[in-house]
Amino acid sequence: MDFFTYMLGLSFLVGAGFIIYSLINFHGPRPQSEAEPAAYARLEDKLEAFDATLSEADSTLAELDDKSKSVLRELDDKYKELLFLYNMIDDKKAMQTGGNPLPTAPAPRVDVVVDDRTKRRLQSPRLQKILELQASGLNVSEIAKKMGMGKGEVNLILELGKDVRRNA
Repeated sequence: MDFFTYMLGLSFLVGAGFIIYSLINFHGPRPQSEAEPAAYARLEDKLEAFDATLSEADSTLAELDDKSKSVLRELDDKYKELLFLYNMIDDKKAMQTGGNPLPTAPAPRVDVVVDDRTKRRLQSPRLQKILELQASGLNVSEIAKKMGMGKGEVNLILELGKDVRRNA
């Protein structure tokens, strides 16, 4: 017999011995200590709490997503309305100068479709109140302070109010 065959046989005998030893000394599953079931129960409770928190976070994120979409739609609507108002002011200034272009380069025009809601806003009670305050002799600063608005916004509304009264 050569060395390789001798080593192979010896390895086989040692492996068989370990298998026989483990079969003889097999005692079944290791007994659990008294603390292990309680630890598993705490771990399961923590996992359930984590799942509940995760579910709550998912629903909150979904609500935030819906809210952000509605805010973006509202901002887009306000942007379109503002462009419409600026275009109206540009048209009015052009008419006051005899139809000639303004000396400064005008902002690019954006065609905006004005819906009924926007038209109603231009004839709103807030607009009427601002026009009444102007008719009573208050200046733009006083009107802005009284209405809780910016001076630029009051100027814009007054300019539009002139057009609304003219077209009424």
